[in-house]
Amino acid sequence: MTYSKEDFLGLEMSHIEMFMVPMTTGRDVLLMNSCYEDFVLTNDNGMMTWNKSFTHLEQFYLEPQRLTLLDEMTLREIDCDEPTMKKPSNQMFSFLEVENAIPLYKCVFEKYSIQKITTFTQIIDLIPQLKQYVIDDYRIIVPKEDFERIETLFPFVSLVTRSDDYFDHLNSTTPFSFTGTHYYSNVMLLVRLITNLVHIKLERHKRFQVHSGFIFEDRVIEKLEEYGFINSDITRINHKEFDLVMTRDNVIHNFQCKNNAYEISIIDINYVRMSRVNKRLCKYYKTAYNKEVGREKLIKDKLGLSTAHHYVVSRFPVLTNQDYVINFNELDEWLEKNFSKVKRQNAS
Repeated sequence: MTYSKEDFLGLEMSHIEMFMVPMTTGRDVLLMNSCYEDFVLTNDNGMMTWNKSFTHLEQFYLEPQRLTLLDEMTLREIDCDEPTMKKPSNQMFSFLEVENAIPLYKCVFEKYSIQKITTFTQIIDLIPQLKQYVIDDYRIIVPKEDFERIETLFPFVSLVTRSDDYFDHLNSTTPFSFTGTHYYSNVMLLVRLITNLVHIKLERHKRFQVHSGFIFEDRVIEKLEEYGFINSDITRINHKEFDLVMTRDNVIHNFQCKNNAYEISIIDINYVRMSRVNKRLCKYYKTAYNKEVGREKLIKDKLGLSTAHHYVVSRFPVLTNQDYVINFNELDEWLEKNFSKVKRQNAS
């Protein structure tokens, strides 16, 4: 029987919904059961429901990162040259996006000596090698022999996942898949590869970790100010440091911003390991919260206010019943639930 492309896509989507989605959902359920003492799973005539929820992704189903290109460019006003060539206006994607990503990363992360990282230099040389195999300015199709030759030239760039395990492929950022006699990829998968490899290498840079923490605080401030919070600009009292001391309606709201990164893929690959990571972070956040409660008198005396609330905002989401812990990917929802949004005054 011969299927059209549309029929084949519909068939594969049904397979994904029937088999693959339940597999990933099952891992999430096992993780929640491991992390929540009050987790309850209910079977109502074959319909399974549970009393907790968790999402580790952000807008557009993206994984959280310590520091993104957009964060650095918008919150630090970095001036990078405009690309000399732009993608056609009638196209959503173009290989030019891959080519333009290289100088952009080089410019934005120059302070971390990214141009000296071997993986990044290999990516720079890899892009021209792949360009000749681009079809329709989006798909990348490489014959098997050519692909294997390219692989040997760039040993620091992993291009394909050779595994029969579904979760290995689900959590991999390698851009190519092998079918028949060719390797297949596309522009978006290649951009994702570059982004992932660059951040893996930058994660080892201490200055990058520290700087990303400050920018994360700025992102939190932006969201809080939309809901009428005012930044007190207090960063230190009696040699004791604070992250974000905000006020609203004569009440102190003290936010600790935690940019502790973990490997998102372990949620699906090894939920037991993820549970251990989660418990460790929650214990750390509890200690941070208690520390702020123990020294809140310093803030009250400094601002002359009598009421203070303390929170921990986690850049990478955790599973916890502690209401003082706010996952950053749920911060908008938390603010919407607890506070009214404030209309910004137009500049006169």
